[in-house]
Amino acid sequence: MVLAGRRLGLAVGVFTMTATWVDGGYLNGTAEATYGSGLLHVQAPWGYALSLVLGGLWFAPAMRRHGFTTLLDPFERRFGKNAAALLYIPALTGEVFWTAAVLMALGTTFGMLLDVDSRCRSSSRRRWSSSTRCRAGCGRSPSPTSRQL
Repeated sequence: MVLAGRRLGLAVGVFTMTATWVDGGYLNGTAEATYGSGLLHVQAPWGYALSLVLGGLWFAPAMRRHGFTTLLDPFERRFGKNAAALLYIPALTGEVFWTAAVLMALGTTFGMLLDVDSRCRSSSRRRWSSSTRCRAGCGRSPSPTSRQL
């Protein structure tokens, strides 16, 4: 079975949920919000923690008792496959936009770490030269202070 025959241990379950939710977008947004207004005003860690507790105490026992593996399974049982397929569309759309946000955060992070100007795009007309300056002149060479870091 895909879900290890429903025998995932607590440690594997915790690490799986952490790897699922903590990603580039979460880390960048949380770090920025914490720096700007303090940990008390950051919503994501509190919301994630609350949803894990509520989901674990309230939803998980009922889902396990009925043998459901996804959150759409109860809707499929009650309303049929067509309703579940219709409800899958917002979930799929959310996943696509979430993936785009994560990839954007990852690109921004690597751009900052590697000192790459985001206005330079690699295309057939503009290629990267040996420095971080693109031939179109939109980039900038590394400053002496950034080389020393």
